[in-house]
Amino acid sequence: MFAYPVLIVTCLLGQTPAPAGDKAPPKAQTAAPADAGTEQSPPAAPPPPDDTGAEKPAAPAATGTADTPPAPAAPAAPEGPKKRLLVLNLVDKGAGPEVTQALTDAVSKQAAESYIGEVVTPKDVETEVQRGELQMMAGCDSDNCAFSLGTLVDAERVLAGNVAKVGADYLITLLVVDVGSGKREAFEQRKVPAFNELYFYAAKQLTAIALTGQSVDFAVPVMLEFSEDVDPKVLVDGKEGQLQGKLVMLDPGSHEIKVEAAGYETWKTSIDVKAGQPMSLRVEFVSSRIPLWPVTITLAGVGVVLAAIATPLYIVAHGRMGTLHDTPVVGGIMGGLFDRDETYLYKKPASSAFLSGKQSEVFLFAVMGDALIGTAVVAELCAAGVLTADVVWWALAE
Repeated sequence: MFAYPVLIVTCLLGQTPAPAGDKAPPKAQTAAPADAGTEQSPPAAPPPPDDTGAEKPAAPAATGTADTPPAPAAPAAPEGPKKRLLVLNLVDKGAGPEVTQALTDAVSKQAAESYIGEVVTPKDVETEVQRGELQMMAGCDSDNCAFSLGTLVDAERVLAGNVAKVGADYLITLLVVDVGSGKREAFEQRKVPAFNELYFYAAKQLTAIALTGQSVDFAVPVMLEFSEDVDPKVLVDGKEGQLQGKLVMLDPGSHEIKVEAAGYETWKTSIDVKAGQPMSLRVEFVSSRIPLWPVTITLAGVGVVLAAIATPLYIVAHGRMGTLHDTPVVGGIMGGLFDRDETYLYKKPASSAFLSGKQSEVFLFAVMGDALIGTAVVAELCAAGVLTADVVWWALAE
């Protein structure tokens, strides 16, 4: 009979455990009377500690049920139409087919590196156009035909141009036409010396500038053509420059160039280098050895002339004196020029005044002849000395 009161007290003092899976923190609950005859479940035992004695973290709450499918991935945005550049063959205007084709290849190669998009040539699109249109591509270097051809192959831009021969140089012209607007976007033109290294460089730079507004190589090649086969030393702005064959690479701007070589005077000039504009310079070497052969010839000629002038003076002196009248050959000449009986030696009778006058004449002409002959001898000796010095100097320079 005491069992019923005990059971009622036990139910009044007990707590009903929270439902499994409830995420809310436990709250104090007011004891509710349980139905008579219902037993209270005992509380769940706490999990045992691990070997280290630390409590295990609670398992994360479930965010969904196993029946919920994953959200589908967002579809990728469709790519826009790829940009296309049509690079036409350069038109030959006197440069020659080989040079024109080589520059066309250089322009196409650089366009593929500089243009962001698809780059096509007439050969790539020959299946997209008719034969007449393909032939038109071979001679197109103007805005209108570039626009028309770009429209045919769905190009965004068209790169066209020509190569002309101007004197000993080549004139390279490139233009870019926007097919959408039909307007010219860029126009570049350079006059380049006719050397492979220079016009290939120019074609490369002009293509990059026309498409991007910037050159791909900042340094500009300058070719030096030497008049002599020497081992030169090139100085750029006072510093030794790096000579690559016959080329020296310079930054755009003003520069002073000096070229030194053994046995020659230093050659120098000032140039203004422009971006994308290669140049060539002709270096004329002047020997530092002073040529002495003109001096030798002059001195020898003076000696001959003086000797020629002295000869008649001697003849007159001897004619006045009468010393050569008895000689076999000269005597005949003297007899034809001078009267033997009026000479210093053969005048009979001769007064003192006559002899004194003849003596003075003979002395005057003889002295002048001696002076001229002496000067002539000195001139000839000097000529021989100068000639010897010139030969020795030349031998040492070699």
